[in-house]
Amino acid sequence: MTSFLRAATLACFATFTATSALAEDTLCQFSKWRGAPADIAMTWTGTAFMLRSKGNQDKIVLLLNEKTSPWIDVDRSSNGRFDTFVYRRTAGPAPGFIRNGRFSFRIYPDGRCKGFVEVKGFSMLEATGTVR
Repeated sequence: MTSFLRAATLACFATFTATSALAEDTLCQFSKWRGAPADIAMTWTGTAFMLRSKGNQDKIVLLLNEKTSPWIDVDRSSNGRFDTFVYRRTAGPAPGFIRNGRFSFRIYPDGRCKGFVEVKGFSMLEATGTVR
């Protein structure tokens, strides 16, 4: 009986340890875009994003119609009203132009989510949606 309890305890501990090590994924599906026609804004913000949080490491993948971006490391900040995930990259907004872009994504406790793309010299793009 003692060995059965010991085995059951070890099995529960192993299951808990393995489960806590798994990453948590959150999907934000965009439904509205502002700052440019929707088809143009979608090429920058994507149609959705997936956030993967594991411990203190966060990554985002953008869903661009039938394609996906690679996983991107993001910096997290929180102000109590929402969590923001930010990354920066050099991007070509138009042929012949190279600009530094700021890409930020917010997740609200009520299930709303937003994506923003800011590139100097261009209108800010904003996508809004819901967490699924």
